[in-house]
Amino acid sequence: CFSALLMAASMSWMVHRVGTDQPREALASYFLTGLGLSGGYAGLGLLLLLLVSADSGEAFHVTWNAVLAALMGGVAVITILNSAFVISPSWTSRAIALLLALGATWCNGLASYRWLGIVALIAHLTTLGRVQRAELLRAANSGDLQSVPPYILGTQMLWDQVRTFLGSLLWMLIAAPIEFVANLILPAELAFFRTPTPILDMGPHVDLGVAAYFAPGGADEAKPEFFYCNASHVDASHPTRSSELRKMLRGHLDSWEALMQGDTQGLVSAVAVLFPKSGSEGQSSEFKLSAWSSEPALSEFCKRSEKQAGRLWHSSTFASTSALLKPVGHIRYQDRCSRCARLLEDAAPGSRAPAHCMSCGARSFSYPFF
Repeated sequence: CFSALLMAASMSWMVHRVGTDQPREALASYFLTGLGLSGGYAGLGLLLLLLVSADSGEAFHVTWNAVLAALMGGVAVITILNSAFVISPSWTSRAIALLLALGATWCNGLASYRWLGIVALIAHLTTLGRVQRAELLRAANSGDLQSVPPYILGTQMLWDQVRTFLGSLLWMLIAAPIEFVANLILPAELAFFRTPTPILDMGPHVDLGVAAYFAPGGADEAKPEFFYCNASHVDASHPTRSSELRKMLRGHLDSWEALMQGDTQGLVSAVAVLFPKSGSEGQSSEFKLSAWSSEPALSEFCKRSEKQAGRLWHSSTFASTSALLKPVGHIRYQDRCSRCARLLEDAAPGSRAPAHCMSCGARSFSYPFF
């Protein structure tokens, strides 16, 4: 314990000296001379212990362990001093404190009120991260981000990654059981959905919804040539909003089930987005986009969709807009190399991108057409 206290005090003193106005070349020479002298004196002491010990075997074992500990301590001291010189003395001090706290927690647990120290350390790091992020945003807004030292950007990125991991883990442990129980209660046509990963916070004025994507089996080779777009809205403040929203969702579910069952040929893929509440007026909105390789199949699908939408033609608030789109030229299908990230595109317009990179020969990602 006494040796550990001496090392902690000496390391704090050395890191503090690095942060002073003294020339760093002189400090480096000073520190290395001190390490050399301490190593020499320590070696003489261990040799004396080996000579005067009654049990030479045990003394040799103790001496060898001490030599290994000394070597590891020397490497640690040099690493800490290098970090203080190259990065920052304050950053190095906080990194040492974090490592010591983690080591103490790993070895001794959270007993004897150690958890208070961990809580204080987390609060301290959280405050530092918040202040540093504000400084980075200020530098970015002023166009002076290039002047920020790289270690600050790396530290902030590491801290954000740790926070994201812990938040995602907590979300998974809490939300997954709730989702399972709630879906057992709901009717078979309804379901709660939770995103397994955090999403971007785009601000309070952005409406969030849920999206669904479907591509039938064997559609990877079919090229989209025709597109169908539809936007539907229901006034969320109207007294009949609930019944009309249910009718709109019921029609969407029937259409989606028809696509899932393979009743419609020529479908490449379909995307549907639902906003339970969107816009300043608070309407419920639904947007659908599908890609097709056959115009007759698209026409049949449009007739079926109009028939399903006929349930809401006598609605008080329901409104819908549909559009059929056809490219005026060849569609460019692109992919990327999985090794060198080169953009891949076939020389013939409208053809699928090559499966292998023409430069390095690696396979492409084989992204779907749509």
